[in-house]
Amino acid sequence: MWQKCFASALDKEPEPVKEIKEELLKEKKKVKTLEKEINRKDKALAEAAALLVLKKSYKRSGGKRKINNLIGTQNNNRINK
Repeated sequence: MWQKCFASALDKEPEPVKEIKEELLKEKKKVKTLEKEINRKDKALAEAAALLVLKKSYKRSGGKRKINNLIGTQNNNRINK
């Protein structure tokens, strides 16, 4: 009889340990959520930066005329190869 009580007492975790584990799990989930958010925002920032670079290079090139010439040149290079 006492052996069963002893064994069942060993199976139970003390309350503070259980609370700490639950808190740790919550914190891990929070960290994972925040990391996902950071990754999402990082990708959005990279995309915005790329768009700004393209916009600046477009303005420097003089607009559509030069871009169309560039596209035409690329197509001619493909045909010639």
